[in-house]
Amino acid sequence: IVGNLYYAQERYTQAAPFFEESVASGSPSAIRYKDLGDVYRHLGRNREATKAYRLARDMAQDEVARNPREAHSRVLLALISAFLGDAPAAQFEASQALSFEPENAMVMREAVVMYEVLHRREEALRLLRRAPRWLLGELSRHPDVKDLQQDTRFQELIQKQVTR
Repeated sequence: IVGNLYYAQERYTQAAPFFEESVASGSPSAIRYKDLGDVYRHLGRNREATKAYRLARDMAQDEVARNPREAHSRVLLALISAFLGDAPAAQFEASQALSFEPENAMVMREAVVMYEVLHRREEALRLLRRAPRWLLGELSRHPDVKDLQQDTRFQELIQKQVTR
């Protein structure tokens, strides 16, 4: 949890040891390795980020194989695939996740980040038009969607939510 707080504050150097400890001490999971890959990516430790993302992808693929209708596993696999540069796999998994749980805000959140990684702004905005207010607020502070935050269309979506 402390690592996530540092990450949200963009204090990646402080976050890294917490994510490393999480991977070392806990049971391995796709989300733990993805988080580790994220912090390494922000620190410019690209080789280590790629290694962590590959381990995360393998675990996420196993989760999807065990339960193919689990939307969160699929959208996590989509996001990891995007960070690894596999756009077709990312888009396929995201479309599957969103078809299973189209109103799940956490699935939307990960899909929006994935679309931003793939430079697919229109898809991100299309998805955000039906997002709950709190999700727009969270994304307005999320360190991985800084370009989206500057987009006037995103800012307008936030304004529309505030005036509702």
